[in-house]
Amino acid sequence: GGNNNITIRDIDIVASNVDGGIFDLTNTDKINLDNCSMSVSIKSGIVTSTDVTAAVNGSGNTDVHFNNLSLTATFNANDGECGAVFRYCNVHGDMSKIKVTRASGCDYNVNTFMVCKGRVTNTSLMSDHFILHGTDPFVIDNCYVKCYSITQIEYDNRGSVINSRIYITGKNTIHWALTQIANCQISIPYTKTKILCKAEMFNNNKIENSASNMFVFSQYAIIVGNKSKCTMTSSTPTGAVIANNVVDSYMSSILTGEE
Repeated sequence: GGNNNITIRDIDIVASNVDGGIFDLTNTDKINLDNCSMSVSIKSGIVTSTDVTAAVNGSGNTDVHFNNLSLTATFNANDGECGAVFRYCNVHGDMSKIKVTRASGCDYNVNTFMVCKGRVTNTSLMSDHFILHGTDPFVIDNCYVKCYSITQIEYDNRGSVINSRIYITGKNTIHWALTQIANCQISIPYTKTKILCKAEMFNNNKIENSASNMFVFSQYAIIVGNKSKCTMTSSTPTGAVIANNVVDSYMSSILTGEE
């Protein structure tokens, strides 16, 4: 903290029992992580909502740039609110792989990006929980996304997921609070999954859904040009435009859960 324009390059970081993140970026304007590998685990015990594995900045203005970053984050058994990999940061990422897991006994919510702004491209984002929470705005572009749900809750998240491959592992009611989901390949293998989708634009996606009518769209949404294996929705929300969508029950598999 308190230093500007930091570059950390070509190193491996292994950290366990982390409390408050590897990097506390308070009063720091920019940090570059270039070609680094990180294996991080959060501490066990009673924690609070400040639980972070990688980077945190109280002001929310620090730019975090990462390129060719390989990061594995593990959250251990805790009794807290929400953990995160990056919190209160302005994130710019490319050509990277971030994998987040919750150890057995960890019952609280885990997010990859929490209260962050930014854009991530050409990156694998894998989590057995959530990717975004309280994020405004955030763009995921040309990425592979595998998670329980893209967003943690149905409000207070804005952003876009475009040109990406999405594999959803959630088996219950989950929330997609995004401005735009477009040009994506989406696989939802579980028949009991229900998507509360608040996207204003849900366009030109290819959806391999295992059950019909699993999408519940918000009013005034524009849902056009999508192709789905089963019917996406059985209703038209108030003011919504639902047009030129195609249902093809014989559509071949478009996406697997391979990492």
